[in-house]
Amino acid sequence: QQPTIQCTFHKHSYISNNRQFLLQIWDIAGTENYQSLAPQFLRRADVAVVMFDASTDTGLKESLYWVDLVLKTKQIPIFMCGTKGDRLQKCGTIQQIYSEMRNRVCGVLMSSARLDQGITEVFDEVLKLFLVDNGQKQVVEQ
Repeated sequence: QQPTIQCTFHKHSYISNNRQFLLQIWDIAGTENYQSLAPQFLRRADVAVVMFDASTDTGLKESLYWVDLVLKTKQIPIFMCGTKGDRLQKCGTIQQIYSEMRNRVCGVLMSSARLDQGITEVFDEVLKLFLVDNGQKQVVEQ
């Protein structure tokens, strides 16, 4: 899959705990061209997922801009997801990242599109964050 170079919108039907959900996903890309548009999308968001390239030294550092932007725009749960998890991770382990970020994010996962790993888990975790944040904790715990 190619990296996002523009704002894109996806609707995704997702089943968790035998319940179906329609996720509306805005991918606002991490390029400078779209940074000024991000607050418009974030104001209507229920959960934010900040992706970062786990295979580079700078991927995690660059993602901190987006975490801070989300926090400045709207107080919503933030989940971080490292991409390219199949490569050597130069950003540290999940535990190291989460211990540094625990005051700002609700969780961290690694994924690999090439190996088809971690993608479903990201959606599961984001859905749990949304349900708990909206008072539906019993659904998450079933």
